[in-house]
Amino acid sequence: MERIRFERLKVVCTKALQESIKKSLDIEKIKKCYPTLASNEEGVKALEIARSQIIEFWLNNSLKEFELIFKERDIENKLNSLDDLIQLAKERSLNGAKPIQIDKLTPKEIIVANINYKKRQTIESLKLMYDQLIVDNNDLFDELTSIGKQSETIKSDIEKNFTSINKELGVINGGVDDNIDKLLDTVVNEL
Repeated sequence: MERIRFERLKVVCTKALQESIKKSLDIEKIKKCYPTLASNEEGVKALEIARSQIIEFWLNNSLKEFELIFKERDIENKLNSLDDLIQLAKERSLNGAKPIQIDKLTPKEIIVANINYKKRQTIESLKLMYDQLIVDNNDLFDELTSIGKQSETIKSDIEKNFTSINKELGVINGGVDDNIDKLLDTVVNEL
């Protein structure tokens, strides 16, 4: 769909601003305000430089202010919605649909139309949520699968370490038992 109204608004605002600046900051008017400076060539050059700097500053700040106003009031989305509605109306007209005269609709027809509209919006919203949930669930499944593999690796490492430690303890315990027996034999023999 062609969305032109917001861009045209920006162009119109820029042109209006440029015309306003051009009329307000005419070099001849500035010379009249500063006759002493305008009396010599260097002064005129200084006024022209000052004028160009003022114009640039005024233009840039005004355009930023316009952008801020457009953002605060959501002008772009509103004009884009208007463009969409106009395009939809043109398409309906081309398809032979009769224009809807809202003032001739019954309250019931208005309510049904509103319900149908809200229903379509809700279905679209739920579909988006459903699609996002599928993506999120797949991501979580992948993450859990990875964590499960890491857990198995850690479990296997712990079991290997436990087995190794048990063997070492067995060797140590066997050696200690033998040494204790020899020590007891020695002590008993000396008594």
